[in-house]
Amino acid sequence: MPKYFLYENNQSMSKAIRAAIDEAFGFEAVEINSALVSAQNRRRLYWVGKRNEDGSYSRVQIALPANRGIMLRDLLDSAQGDKAYRLKPLSDRERSYMVRATSDGRNHFDFRHHQDATCDKAACLTANVSKGVPYNVCCEPVRIGTIENSLKNPNHDSKQYRVYSPDGKSTTLCGQGGGVGAKTGLYAVPVNINMHVVPIYEVRNGYISVNGVQSPITLADGYYIIRKLTVNECKRLQTVPDWYDMTYISDTQAYKCLGNGWTCEVIMHLISCALLDCNERS
Repeated sequence: MPKYFLYENNQSMSKAIRAAIDEAFGFEAVEINSALVSAQNRRRLYWVGKRNEDGSYSRVQIALPANRGIMLRDLLDSAQGDKAYRLKPLSDRERSYMVRATSDGRNHFDFRHHQDATCDKAACLTANVSKGVPYNVCCEPVRIGTIENSLKNPNHDSKQYRVYSPDGKSTTLCGQGGGVGAKTGLYAVPVNINMHVVPIYEVRNGYISVNGVQSPITLADGYYIIRKLTVNECKRLQTVPDWYDMTYISDTQAYKCLGNGWTCEVIMHLISCALLDCNERS
């Protein structure tokens, strides 16, 4: 019976090395983007084959997994509500690192070292950690506009449903009016999570202001919370189940493990293809 094997590498590997691997195995890799089965853009090359009795290698036919349509918003823990206490805002030192200019004037927001929670898919997780910041920083929008309500017209623009930025003046205080924000107005204010104040940042015309520094950033205009992706969120991006326990190691090491790891559902798909090939031969 042939012995099956799996070899993986980055899609961005050099053409020369890729050609050498193709030559060694005698067949080309299949490229699979984890975005098909998760909310993460992660392009990887997989050589799945078998070693025959004569020592030669044969390719296992791999069909691409079905697109499950999973989006980043489907797996993020809410920045508000009962899960808010789990979210970790960046420290002053980490925020300073993100906006620190490099030799060519760019910064770590400009390098796309952040996850845009308004996008359908996350960027590829990495194992890199610098200054305590993994390149898994999440920019999550905060709604500034009209709050959801039970009216027939949910966008009814009356004072009690408007949400204002705390960076300007308040509306006129009223002694009359209904509930919600009719008397004072509603305001998006920093919230206290784990005894840390989580500020709200405004993005305007492609720039974000952090610690008084205006830095270019690829985000739509609006208001954002900047925080780290949680370990659980990173597990979901790699399709590792929430029940898988990583609490026996530090969060830093967990981020590294997940960034260096495989997307579980992709590997399961590849193994199922190999098992199908094996069954057809038995």
